[in-house]
Amino acid sequence: MAFKVTFDGFTPRAFIFDFDGTLVDSLGLWVEVDRLFLERHGLPEDDEYNQLITALGFEAGAAWVVDHFDIGMTADEVVQEWIDLSQQFYEGTVELKPYVLEYLNAVRGQKFPMAIATSLQRKLLLAALKRNDIVDYFDELCICDELASAGKLEPTVFLEAARRLSKRFDVPLELSDCVVFEDTALAAQTARKAGAFVIGMADENEVSTREELEATCDMVISSFGELMVD
Repeated sequence: MAFKVTFDGFTPRAFIFDFDGTLVDSLGLWVEVDRLFLERHGLPEDDEYNQLITALGFEAGAAWVVDHFDIGMTADEVVQEWIDLSQQFYEGTVELKPYVLEYLNAVRGQKFPMAIATSLQRKLLLAALKRNDIVDYFDELCICDELASAGKLEPTVFLEAARRLSKRFDVPLELSDCVVFEDTALAAQTARKAGAFVIGMADENEVSTREELEATCDMVISSFGELMVD
């Protein structure tokens, strides 16, 4: 089974993957986590909340919640509640999206450096990677919260992923040498503005619509299966 590793004339030297909504089908669990959190604290459902929390990640997102809602909690307490609510899903039910494993095997088979750039907490990320037996596929795991960044509203996590891969493999590597896979338009826009070739992962159930991704990304797919070649 062969897959594309070059795209519209762009030949990447490294691959950087988002996790939630890109490699794993996790939107459903976050819909439930957000519903439970908002319900617990008497907060209404809010489109701005859904968009920003996805892009900001845990720490920056929690700080935004504390600034915008009077819930009598610290940002650390909000983060811990989100972790507690989601941990069982990452440890027990989160599954890879179709053709993810096959695509990762194809990329690894051609010896491309691979990293994850995510706003997910490391503890939850590792739980899901181990459950799906793909933790060893990735040379670097870059976590927004560990970089003290404003999530994916700024390019820190993408730039750091490229920097770490460059250092690990002792090769000159810039973000412009990398293809980034993302499922949210805000994050995709950030990565593309910073120089990456960005492929959007569209899903009718995800936060960003296909139209939003098409307006932002170099290329949009709905499944890694679309990158299969004869």
